[in-house]
Amino acid sequence: MAQAFLAEALPRRWAHTIGVAEAAARLARALAPDHADTIVAAAWLHDIGYAPALAKTGFHPIDGACHVAQTAPSLCMAVNLIAHHSGGVFEAQQRGLQSALGQYRFPVDVVQLAILNCADLSTSPDAAFIDPTDRLAEVLDRYPPQHPVHRAVAKSRPLLIAQARLVLGAAEAAGYSQPRVELPEQVECRDPGGRWEAVWSSDYHRITAIAPALGHTGPGTVEISLTNPPDRWHPADPAGLADDLHAATLAAQGAQLGWNQYHAFPVIQTAGWPHRAIDECLPTPRGSATTFHFDDIIESHLDMAARGQSIQLQQRRFTTLSGVSQWADIPIDIVDAPLDLRARTDAPNPLRAAPHTDSPQRAH
Repeated sequence: MAQAFLAEALPRRWAHTIGVAEAAARLARALAPDHADTIVAAAWLHDIGYAPALAKTGFHPIDGACHVAQTAPSLCMAVNLIAHHSGGVFEAQQRGLQSALGQYRFPVDVVQLAILNCADLSTSPDAAFIDPTDRLAEVLDRYPPQHPVHRAVAKSRPLLIAQARLVLGAAEAAGYSQPRVELPEQVECRDPGGRWEAVWSSDYHRITAIAPALGHTGPGTVEISLTNPPDRWHPADPAGLADDLHAATLAAQGAQLGWNQYHAFPVIQTAGWPHRAIDECLPTPRGSATTFHFDDIIESHLDMAARGQSIQLQQRRFTTLSGVSQWADIPIDIVDAPLDLRARTDAPNPLRAAPHTDSPQRAH
């Protein structure tokens, strides 16, 4: 679809699109492998609204999302990503199109949008890698100061660059590879001996993989407990227990894990220098101080940015349950004014503008 609308009509835009799709695939493989298909589909289609044949409002995120919603219902999960990519809410405000953008809800999975934004902002018009700061500087140079694009980018730039640096830094630290063993909910250090235990938990069970004791080379152990057994098991519950038990067994046996753990600190800027406001980690949406889920970090970043604050991200890697790297800083950019990518005036049915909205495939 993207090739049909862009390759001949806008060849440079098509080249950029190819580069964005390739970048999105690499980033998604490392940070959101379960959603890679949706992210890459949105990357291929994110600029389709520039096509002359599709330009209705003149705002390409909305024009592109509208066409995809109407003609490709199987891609419905990518539609909201297309509509909101790269700070779409800021330009919609400049163009007076907040209500039109409100037809498409801000994506629930914020890491998908963060990856798409990063892929877009780190790909030049000629499909080469570019630093997000240079990419947005090029956009500002291309449009005059009074143009809606220039005004929107000037406002959204600090948040978009900071988010892109988080994504690039996390993916680079992960080696652009996805986990080899299913992620646990949490990882804890058990004393004595500094042994690690990984915990898979659900409504009904808790399975713990424990690394071998210090100085021992054999396998670790696995503990299983039913925390709240139901009177009647749902068919999916035993399958979930089996999957968690398999993952815990692999971890205890010393399998290569490929896990990345994150935590974040609030950051302030004094005399032009960023530094941690406190040494205590920010709590994640899951209630703990650390997380294996990158979407927790992006959520925290957006929440802090909406208050005009920044975060410092640290990351460490579990090669095995006994092999854990030191915490390493990921470079940051300062957000020094309240900015919110999620702002919108209304949020009705996200595809209300599309025909045949009674189709169950269009539900989000």
